[in-house]
Amino acid sequence: MALARLISRLSHAAVAGLIGLAKVATGAALVVAVLPLAFILSAQVYRWANLGDWRPVPLHEFLEMLAIAPPAVTVGGAQTTIDMLVDLPATLVLFLLAAVLVCLKGLLNRLAAWHRRARSRARAEDALRTIERAFAGKPR
Repeated sequence: MALARLISRLSHAAVAGLIGLAKVATGAALVVAVLPLAFILSAQVYRWANLGDWRPVPLHEFLEMLAIAPPAVTVGGAQTTIDMLVDLPATLVLFLLAAVLVCLKGLLNRLAAWHRRARSRARAEDALRTIERAFAGKPR
């Protein structure tokens, strides 16, 4: 029985660690998405306030600034889809990415809370079984 308890504790610890790691990675990705979004929006607002015109920044220009080339795909109409996506405004793409990451972070928080409750229930059941065995006079 002690081996089963050890395996259960190790598996719960591993799951909790993986959830924590996913939350950290999601938080880091959120920062990576929000910082450029804030930079682009502030530059656009500054230009709009000083010159009176709004210049949208397409995603392909933003990727060029980062020295990232959009992938070239030769499969069917995939290249047309990629071209359409990189022509979207970078602020829109970064905002949608941030929104998806916030939702993912919320789901991970709910999963972590559920996992803590499940672990707590398992500990309570284990303690109850130990007490029942003690009253019945059986060894652990």
